[in-house]
Amino acid sequence: MWNFFRRLFSPDFMPHGHCYFWDPTLVWLHAASDSLIALSYYVIPLTLLYFVRKRKDLPFNWMFVMFGIFIFGCGTTHVMEVWTLWNGTYRLAGVIKAITALSSIATAVMLLPLIPKALALPSPEELRRVNAALRASRNELERRVLERTEELANANAQLQAEIAEHRRASDALHEAQFELAHMSRVATMGELVASIAHEVNQPLTAVVMNGNACLRWMNASPPNLDEARLAASRIVKEGDRAGAIIQRIRSFLKKRPSQISRLDVNEMICEVLTLTRNESVKRNVHVRTELANDIPEIAGDRVQLQQVVLNLVVNAIEATSISTEGQRELLISSERRGTDQVVVVVRDSGIGIDPTHLDHIFDPFFTTKADGMGMGLSISRSMVQAHNGRLWATRNSDRGATFQFSLPAKGT
Repeated sequence: MWNFFRRLFSPDFMPHGHCYFWDPTLVWLHAASDSLIALSYYVIPLTLLYFVRKRKDLPFNWMFVMFGIFIFGCGTTHVMEVWTLWNGTYRLAGVIKAITALSSIATAVMLLPLIPKALALPSPEELRRVNAALRASRNELERRVLERTEELANANAQLQAEIAEHRRASDALHEAQFELAHMSRVATMGELVASIAHEVNQPLTAVVMNGNACLRWMNASPPNLDEARLAASRIVKEGDRAGAIIQRIRSFLKKRPSQISRLDVNEMICEVLTLTRNESVKRNVHVRTELANDIPEIAGDRVQLQQVVLNLVVNAIEATSISTEGQRELLISSERRGTDQVVVVVRDSGIGIDPTHLDHIFDPFFTTKADGMGMGLSISRSMVQAHNGRLWATRNSDRGATFQFSLPAKGT
């Protein structure tokens, strides 16, 4: 065997041309034919390899490679046929044929199990039908998308119209609530007209008295300028007091949009109690206050929150005044709860709240008064909620009721 491979390239055999008696026509016929066959066999594998590289999605692409190797081997055997016409290296020609035979056997063996799989591949006609079905499905899907897009566009237009209508309704509701709140303030002030007149009359009476005193001191002989000056100072003080009361009433009754500012809750409560002082005295209701000193400022509309406090205090005075049991007492307190809440509490000793009415007292137009509109508590709750607060009521364990509202402290 070693001697065979050692003499693999030795031309120690008679060239194939002797079989053709070196007939030029015959020799060149075989040489040209084998050369053309070899050239074709070399081109085919290169074409297959190029095809496989470009079509990486091709199934069974390795089979094309095996065919390329086999065909390349066949081409090489034809090259050796040309070579052995003039050179007797038949050992080399035999080895090349053996290699080509092995590659052909391997290709055949690998091809056999591949046939059923290849037959299972869809035919061109089946692919055309599938493509046609896909095109039809795509067209149907595009049609549905267009229809759905049109429906969505119509729905969006309708939604925009509804939003615009809702915005107009919301604006109208806000305006109506604004007007109703103003009417409620006017109605509340109307109920307190006698009390307000008394509060204004006190400083005016003091102005008249001090004015007469000032004139007497000026007409004295000699004029007592020091006493006259003191009387004039008291006139200015009482005039300022009357002006402050009138200014508070004007601000309370003035129709204006909401104005958020920093507010002192205790100061706001005192201003309201100034307006209701005579009403509580007239109805024989003792009013006490327990105002905490550590109350932080809140952010809110002064007029709206004064309206809430005024409405709760007036209701409490009316409920307490008709009570026939015990002392008629009203407690208004303020306190700080936690780090971010300010709470105002109005506790009366009146007739209390019917348990069946407790869940409805804040409903619009619900009232237990013969001449009531049923809007005061409803408006008050809306105002408190607009300030991110909460208004609620509870029945006292002994008698009367307690109304409380909480507001967030400034900066929370």
